[in-house]
Amino acid sequence: MSATATTSLRGLRTFCIAARLQSFQEAGKVLFITASAVSHQIKSLEQELGVPLFERGGRELKLTATGQALYEDVGSLIEQLDGVISDYKNSGRRSTIRISVQPFLPAKCSCRN
Repeated sequence: MSATATTSLRGLRTFCIAARLQSFQEAGKVLFITASAVSHQIKSLEQELGVPLFERGGRELKLTATGQALYEDVGSLIEQLDGVISDYKNSGRRSTIRISVQPFLPAKCSCRN
């Protein structure tokens, strides 16, 4: 299989969020994972691609030229995918309706004809 066939969408999404925010910590907050988990996913993506995507220096995080190019190429695609998924979640294809009845109401209703 080629690298593109096995590249994790989760890893690319994590990369795009970290790139946009320039912070693993903030990306973790958005994704509800730890900064360490963000770093691990980015490291895996970098290893898969064979190039660094971020310059890490102390508390500063900056995209490399390759990282910037990848973000420009993939960022809008990830946003589109997120939008499609959101549309399906909100389309009502799989919705639940809850009906709440006060406890006293059934007792007053007569089911006899």
